Amino acid sequence: GRPARDIARHCIERWNHAKQKRPQYSRYPTAMLQRKVAVCNDKMLEWPSKAEDGSWPPSEGGFQECIVQVVRSVGRWSAGTRTESSTHAAYCNLLQDAERFVYIENQFFVAGMDGDESVGNRVAEALYRRMIRAHMNKETFHVMIVLPLLPAIEGALVENAAGPVIQVMHWQYRTFRGLRRRLCDAGANPDDFLSVYGLRTHAVFDNGSCVTEQIYVHSKAMIVDDRISVIGSANINDRSLLGIRDSELNVVLRDTDMTDSSLGGAPWQSGAFASRFREALFAQHVGWSSEEVSGRFADPLSNETRGEIRRIARRNTEIYEELFGALPSDKIRNWAALTQARRNSSAIGATPTSSPRGPTPAPVRDWTRDPAPSEWQALEGVHGHIVEFPLDFLVEEDLAASTFSVGGLTPECFT
Repeated sequence: GRPARDIARHCIERWNHAKQKRPQYSRYPTAMLQRKVAVCNDKMLEWPSKAEDGSWPPSEGGFQECIVQVVRSVGRWSAGTRTESSTHAAYCNLLQDAERFVYIENQFFVAGMDGDESVGNRVAEALYRRMIRAHMNKETFHVMIVLPLLPAIEGALVENAAGPVIQVMHWQYRTFRGLRRRLCDAGANPDDFLSVYGLRTHAVFDNGSCVTEQIYVHSKAMIVDDRISVIGSANINDRSLLGIRDSELNVVLRDTDMTDSSLGGAPWQSGAFASRFREALFAQHVGWSSEEVSGRFADPLSNETRGEIRRIARRNTEIYEELFGALPSDKIRNWAALTQARRNSSAIGATPTSSPRGPTPAPVRDWTRDPAPSEWQALEGVHGHIVEFPLDFLVEEDLAASTFSVGGLTPECFT
């Protein structure tokens, strides 16, 4: 249909632009958009008859009819077109129009608010306006966000570093702390409207070692009111959303097949695709069974569901911090505390690697102690993968880059 044709047009525009600009591609053919009747993928015709994956949580769902809109971020450099930031517009519009509940899963979250000229996208402002409206009207409204605990970027957590890891952390903490501060200034309790989580796992190896690491979130998805889903390649940052930098493609799916449900304890019409998508993510992250996610915890906005997610995340966080000294942690509020935790650690002795330029320091692991075998039993208390996102990690330090560092001279590299 038309959405597929829009995707084809986007790919053709980018291909032909790259072919024109880069001599190494000149020998390849110029792409042309075919007539509608000439385009057909027989395999796609089989999808409506496919049943949902029988495993739990399902890796893929059954076929659902939706209204689909393609949105993108492109510009003159990436596609030879005028700048388009329809993905940014979609995120902001959907957030401001959201009625009760939003679930966001993304690799990054760097966004600005009114009066902030350092960050161009206004996703945080859209969230703030919707939350304040809910506060003023005494509405039940909540946004749940899942992010990586640490950016998967080369670099280490060390003091006075102006590298990518610290700078991305700086801009993300700046976003969330600024949003929470604005909510407090307006008399609202941020915890009523916002919860932020990460994902972590662990394993016991045959050699007798027990390890943990974050599950790196690379997905880019948003579910609004269990009715509308946004899925694609765009991160929540200027690089992905403004159209003048990276080229991105997303689809907005609006459910047409509705089912009776409840949201915030009130009757609700949920979309078949969006609600099933969220249920699968909840099951994967929180460790719930099919019966739990469609029964006791079917309402994502109920006090019971939100309270149970917070309880599980808190308990998982406590176990990982007690056994592994997991990082990042709200207990580590400054560089001195981090240095002390590492000084007391038995988990930092990784072997350096070699390269043509000489030995490379071993990467700093995201935990600071190795638990004894007698402690491993505590890991049976871990439920799913969800943990708290530590918004107070290094809160007493200024992580902003110095004026004449790469991060200070070109902050847009990290936003």
